[in-house]
Amino acid sequence: MRALIRAWESSFAGTWGLFALAAIPSAFSAGWALVRLSSHLSAVDYAEWAVLTVATTVLGSISQLGLKPGYMQYVTDHGKAARYPGLAAAMLTVGFTGFIAGLALLLTFSILAKWGSWNNTGPLPWLGLMMAAGNITMMLHTDLRILGKSSVIAAIAFIQVPLFVGLLELGLKLQYDPLTTFYAATTLCSLVFIFGIGTYSRIGKTQGLDTKFLKWAIIIGLPAMGALLSKYASDLTVSAAFRWLAPENDAGLFGFSMKLIEPLMALYIGSFQMAWGAFIYGWIKAGTSGSQLHQKVWRTKWFGIAAFPAGLVLAYPIWINAEVAFSYGELSVFFLMSLSRAAAFGISSPMGVGQTIRRNYKRGLQVHLIEFFLTAVTIPSAMIFLGTYAACAIAGLLPWITVLLLSRHSLFTLNNFDAIYPPVSPKAR
Repeated sequence: MRALIRAWESSFAGTWGLFALAAIPSAFSAGWALVRLSSHLSAVDYAEWAVLTVATTVLGSISQLGLKPGYMQYVTDHGKAARYPGLAAAMLTVGFTGFIAGLALLLTFSILAKWGSWNNTGPLPWLGLMMAAGNITMMLHTDLRILGKSSVIAAIAFIQVPLFVGLLELGLKLQYDPLTTFYAATTLCSLVFIFGIGTYSRIGKTQGLDTKFLKWAIIIGLPAMGALLSKYASDLTVSAAFRWLAPENDAGLFGFSMKLIEPLMALYIGSFQMAWGAFIYGWIKAGTSGSQLHQKVWRTKWFGIAAFPAGLVLAYPIWINAEVAFSYGELSVFFLMSLSRAAAFGISSPMGVGQTIRRNYKRGLQVHLIEFFLTAVTIPSAMIFLGTYAACAIAGLLPWITVLLLSRHSLFTLNNFDAIYPPVSPKAR
């Protein structure tokens, strides 16, 4: 049986499948929470839930300091046996910065609440611990991904389902604030995951910290983090525009549609990106030719196309069971916009393979900054002068400009692979 699992993990499809299996608890929890909380939330609550989700993602991205790609390159260069000092240093660093990021959000939204521009203050005290735990979980996920241990992630993740459901139901029964209950349950489940994976990885037995690795990893990862941050800043701009510029009902439609695609992000898009990250470094290092890599990248077009029916299949059961007053017609516009943005985000990883080959993420940063500036100008303007539906159409199309520009850069890199790879890379000292 173990041999069968190892053989399955060694294939890209198998690893993708196992990461998707590991994401089932997350997807189920997201769907369960949306259905169970739907009768307790107003339109503004949905909008603020979406804003809070994106805000924690943006500040979380900043607090991670770009260490994920740097750590993956560290393991590739130094070997799996020598990874523990670097992993421990990264976990402690991002745990601390995540906690600080959570405190910053607590302060920001508390000020907005004092000004009368924010309603849901209950979840705010949980943000520091939640973001610290989320960052540490990210590093442990990254470690197991590059080791090809997706089955371990799946096994521990399934333990979280009854815990999350139990905590959510307990909070609702005790009539606690629904969004506070959700964030508290999420935080406690992350802590259980950290304990489980940390025990499996024996991270507690690490002797010494490779603090020199941190500087090197941050230098490598900052452009990648900047690109991702620009993307998330675009999402935050869209969310803020719908929360504070759109009519209340439209704001609720936006927030609900964003929560509807979370199962797709976990089961389909997130698992694909994790599998891609687990394989692409090995493919490049193994000397895979530019033409072979081009074929692998080109096949991912089907991934982007299939995201649309997959998103509908995953969202429909939640859609029909949630107790909301939104009609199918008006919600479909917002759902398609959210789905389009999610599909573009998912396919941007393979379309940006040229950056991975060059070990230089500046092009991605430039492209995502272009998307951010376009978003910051066009979405609020469209909301004010053209209406909500026009803003939805623009928001759904803008991320595909990023996909197009990244794919052109990668195509040039792949066509000149032999002249470009291997690039000169800084070494940890």
